[in-house]
Amino acid sequence: MLYADKAALETRTKVRLLSIRERELELYVRNCRAVGNVSSIMAGAAFMGLLYTGKKAYFENANVLAQGLYVFGLTSTLCLGLELVMATTAITMLGPGLALRGPDGSMNSAVDGILVEFELISRILNVNIQVFLATGAAFAFLDASPNLFCSILVSFLMYACYRMMSHRISVVESDFPLKSVPLVSGAFFSTSGRGRAPDQILGEAWRSPERPSASRAPHVTADERRTYAQLHDIVE
Repeated sequence: MLYADKAALETRTKVRLLSIRERELELYVRNCRAVGNVSSIMAGAAFMGLLYTGKKAYFENANVLAQGLYVFGLTSTLCLGLELVMATTAITMLGPGLALRGPDGSMNSAVDGILVEFELISRILNVNIQVFLATGAAFAFLDASPNLFCSILVSFLMYACYRMMSHRISVVESDFPLKSVPLVSGAFFSTSGRGRAPDQILGEAWRSPERPSASRAPHVTADERRTYAQLHDIVE
């Protein structure tokens, strides 16, 4: 009877802990989908730009250097955009799948892994936007520009747009300082000294149906015992 009560308490507590981490999972998945949508639009714009380079007077009559820079910029934007689309699609498919159907501790692994991958995706998106703006500056030096002054003016406008975007990113990061303040995670347990997953610690002492002997009894610290007591009060 005591074992059944402890197993039921463990199950209810772990379900509530997983529901908290599920909110983090949904947040990161929505962010990845938003990045994927923006990247697909940029990749489509770059592909259309490559299609319009064939048999167009503004491209064929330009000098070789401007042509090379323009095509290189469009190709880089297309490749980076497709890379982001593939990465975000894989994350939104495999991350929730691991959290839902993986073994014990998969929710923490999925949420932490998505957060790490999203940092890399954000950097690639920033680079992709910069390359796209540089491609616009290269387009200004094609034969579509009436004179050199217009080409320089368009290039300056592209640089001003890049500076405004950088300033806006700095303002947003200062208003929402997620990287400089301690953030609250949905995980209740930190990784133990034995390298186990956080939610594998909960109730491990009562996982075996046999009564644990003194030599096999798992070590539970005082902090973990206090956390168990607090979770017991929450569940009850």
